[in-house]
Formats: sequence, C-alpha cells, structure tokens
Amino acid sequence: MNKITFLLFTLCATTFFSQDKLTSSVSEFFDGSIWVLSDKVAFMYDEINNLTEETTLNWSGATSQWVKSEVGTYTYNEGNKVVVQLYQEFNGATVAMQNRTTNTYNLEGDVTQTLEQNYLNSDWVNDEKIVLEYANGNIVSGISYEWDGSTWILGENSVKITINYNTNGTLDAAVIESWQEGWVTAVRLVNSYDAQNRVILSSSESFEGATWLVDEKEEYSYDANGNALTIKRFYNDNGTFTLESEEINTFDTSQLMADFAHPFKDKNGLDYLFDVNVIVNKILTTTSLDRRTTYNYGESTASIPSFNLAAIKVYPTPATDVINVSIKNGTIHKIDVFNLLGKKVLTSTESKINVENLAKGVYLLKIQSEDAGFVTKRMVKR
Repeated sequence: MNKITFLLFTLCATTFFSQDKLTSSVSEFFDGSIWVLSDKVAFMYDEINNLTEETTLNWSGATSQWVKSEVGTYTYNEGNKVVVQLYQEFNGATVAMQNRTTNTYNLEGDVTQTLEQNYLNSDWVNDEKIVLEYANGNIVSGISYEWDGSTWILGENSVKITINYNTNGTLDAAVIESWQEGWVTAVRLVNSYDAQNRVILSSSESFEGATWLVDEKEEYSYDANGNALTIKRFYNDNGTFTLESEEINTFDTSQLMADFAHPFKDKNGLDYLFDVNVIVNKILTTTSLDRRTTYNYGESTASIPSFNLAAIKVYPTPATDVINVSIKNGTIHKIDVFNLLGKKVLTSTESKINVENLAKGVYLLKIQSEDAGFVTKRMVKR
C-alpha cells in the first residue's frame, strides 16, 4: 500500500468511526420506592461533529410522553468555535422566552467578549456583556457590564474576575469582586491538584474581613485513565462540612470519548475555565442518591427521524451564486439558511438555492426531509 492510499484509507476510517454519536441522556429520580422518568436531553451535531442543538424534554406521567421544554442551538465560525448560542424555553409549542449569547474572538481564536441579549417585543435587547483580557494565551481578568437602556455601565450586578495560574499553566485561584461604587472583594475559587495535574479539590470561599472562609467544596476521585469516578459536594454548616451530594460515574474504558460526537467538547474556550472536564472514556451512567442518568449512543434523536449525513450533499462550497442540495433516497421538504448570528436569511423548498445576494461568510443549512428528519450542514459563501 503506497503512502497516498494509506493516507486516504486512514482518513476514510477516521471519518467513518467519528460518526458514532452520544445522542441523548435520560434521567430518572428515585421516589422512595422506584425509579421514575424525569427528563431527557437529545443532542444533534453537524457533519464535523460540532454540537448544534440540545433539546430538553420532560416526562409527562399523565400522557406517558416526552414534552419539549428547552432548546439550545449553537452556530459556529470557521474555527469551529461557537459564535451564537440561542436558548429557548417552551410552553407547549410556543416559545415562552428566549435569549442568546454572542461571542467575539480575536485573531488567536480566543473569546474577548460575550454579549447576553433577551428577546423582548420582537427585538433583541442588550442585557449584559463580559470583556475578557489575556496574557500569555490565558484569561487573566474579566469585567461584566450592565445595559441601562442606552449605554454599558458598572451596576449592582457587575463583577470583576482576576485569575491566577500555577507555573504549569493550571488554574490556581480566581478572585471575584462585586461593584459597590467601587470594587469590593467577595468570593474566590481555589483548585488543588494531584501529581497528574487533575483537580482533586475545588473550593468556593467568601472573604470575611481579612480571612477567607470555605463555603462549599467539591472533591474528585479518578481512575487510572483520568475519568472522575466520584464527585462529592460539601457545604459548610457552622464550621462542619456536610455532604450535600455524591455523583458516581461509570465508563467503558475500552473506548475514548473522543471517538464519539458528544456534548462535552469545549465549544468556545470557556466551558472548562472553572468547571472540571471529568470524562476521558465513553461515559455510561451518572448516579446520585436520588437521581441517575443514562447516556445513549447511536439512537434516533428525540423521537425525530434522522437520515444519514453521508446521504446529504451540499455543493459547491465555497459557493458564489448557487448551491445544490441532494438527498440520496429522499425528498427535500424545506431548507433554512442561518447566518452566524443565528438569523434565518433564506428558506427554500428547492434543491437549488440562489445565494449570490448573501454576504461572504459561513452559513448553517438546516435541511429537512419529507419524513420530518433533518440534519445541519455548513456552507461557505465567497
């Protein structure tokens, strides 16, 4: 086998295996005698396994059906970083509330600003923004601002975060100050590590005059592969730490989580700034005293028919004037085209779409078949 053939074979094999997906997580609660269905989160991905949608459904015991309650939608830039995260809450089939977060990146691909907006009276209204500063590739500070209706201000909910790092680049502590006509030290987050640089203790401390008081803490234990087997959470009860909850995870250590499309990927460089990524291998279950979650792989998502991504072709891309969408052994019902701000810019029921009036950039195509299955594809307009 020559080198070119070998490389093509490797690429095809990688593409094939990467199609395995974590499609949903189903949670149950213990009512004292039996486990009862509680909620389900269904995950959808694009053709390169970026998470594009997560739908939360609550179990209705009265109707024995899953009822949609929340939907999060993610739009990515060319660097596969989330530009817009849209969050919606539902009351039946009606959107009861929605907000969105828009991320701005520098040339190095680091988030420099996050903008929070709420949808009110048919328009997006500013709520909060966070401005981040970097040194040596690490976030060292961030300040949140409030929108007063006309300009950004430091308000009663504004905070400033200052982050310190250990010499090996791990996070040492983050000090949080609140705005009270001046910055006042309020809280800090502190991490402790084992010899493998894994977080074994994460504590939240409040500033009491001249000393720090630990209010809450989390303790982690790991297996040999670096999976967190247990996560124990404690709170300070008048000087005594009381166990609030304990999570126990199980894994298939013969498979890596990276071999699957999954929702635990850092989507913007901030997801694991303070949270701990505790998953290395394929996660199977998470259990606590009164709640358990089972992770499902390769199923049909959220009871919505899906069709094979390989059966969908979008060409040419990059495109200048027209794109073509074809479905093998299927019929197109509708195609929605979204820009990076999450705004729908085109809708078509045809397989050939005129895009010559679109601005240059990256777009997300939501392609729906006649049988209600749908996938998302990316398209570049030049």
